[in-house]
Amino acid sequence: MRLQLFIFCILFPLSLSSFAQEKADSPYHFSKDILEGSAPEDEMERQLKYNEQMMQFAMIGEFEQALIAGDSLSIFEAPVSEAAADSFFNNFEAYEAVDVILEEAANSSAVFINEAHHIPMHRAFTYSLLRGLYDQGYRYFGIEALSHEDTLLNERGYPIKSSGYLVQEPMMNELIREAIWLGFTVFPYENNHDSLHREEGQARNIYEQIKDDPDAKVLVHAGYDHISEDDKWEIAGSIPMAVHFKKLTGIDPLTIDQTRMYERSHSSFENGYYGMIGYPRTPQLFLNEEGQVFVNPSDNKHYDIQVFHPRTRYVEERPDWQMLGGHKQLVPLKKLRIKPGLPVLIKVYYEGEDLETAIPTDILEVRDNEQPLFLLLDKGKYWMVIENSRGVVQEEDLKVK
Repeated sequence: MRLQLFIFCILFPLSLSSFAQEKADSPYHFSKDILEGSAPEDEMERQLKYNEQMMQFAMIGEFEQALIAGDSLSIFEAPVSEAAADSFFNNFEAYEAVDVILEEAANSSAVFINEAHHIPMHRAFTYSLLRGLYDQGYRYFGIEALSHEDTLLNERGYPIKSSGYLVQEPMMNELIREAIWLGFTVFPYENNHDSLHREEGQARNIYEQIKDDPDAKVLVHAGYDHISEDDKWEIAGSIPMAVHFKKLTGIDPLTIDQTRMYERSHSSFENGYYGMIGYPRTPQLFLNEEGQVFVNPSDNKHYDIQVFHPRTRYVEERPDWQMLGGHKQLVPLKKLRIKPGLPVLIKVYYEGEDLETAIPTDILEVRDNEQPLFLLLDKGKYWMVIENSRGVVQEEDLKVK
């Protein structure tokens, strides 16, 4: 698994260059177009193809397809030994992940949490931590995916297309909006120092953001192993960002991994410990009697905490975590007459935002007339854009009470 993550960290910047060549007005594609073409025989090209597929499926909310594409780059997980399984069951007990993380965060001034870029569920979990962290005095929120070009983000109150490629995924859009609404200063920290390695440049940008505030508490949302605390681990020839950050600031960040213990397209790709937890309804972590958090043995030098995510439950074919803990509700569109002809992408925007630059709060691909039509929205007014693969567009306003 660590090899897969390492490959992705190298390939993802390369993938972004290909993403940038897509139509400037939309990163959203129909499933049939995403799947078009066979997998290349060249290994590097194959890696790039599946990286692109899993990101594009995530963008339109096709979570299961994103899992399949991501697992095309995975290897089967080795089973956990009987002795290790017994030790896990006998010594560790499940607790609510949000509760324990907030308790631990109260004793820190830096919380670093990671994501798999094609798993929007990880952004939904970070969303669930925002209010509790803000109440503890956290005021800075660094996001790897943000572009330095959007200098008006906090003043505007929400991201736009120029805020970054990954930011155009609806869950990331909602994560940033919620943080700014709560009162966080949201900032980019991707390396913009030509003379520094990516990892060191990221750490320095976080340090520059907080260095003049003696009471600063910072939340950082990163990708994969950038938050590793193992000073013997290398990402493309450099120790991870979190190690650089600790050296720069003297702050030992609370590091939280989400990229190991979550459902996959098939159980053979899942970590053996993940398969033991059954079917909890909420994110869990596991503590022993001494209060030590269970972290997979191969990861325990990297992270302080490892979150076990529940398997996705679907409500009207929408993942339950997309409801953001009740912040969004199912909105039926039974009376909607789709004029352009199927398939279509339904993109819903907040009313009053410029559609030329706005990011959807929800996206739904409709492929057949039997598919249930349910959007996930908060109360308010919206503008709905329905577009088919030929570019025919239907626009309607929408009010959710």
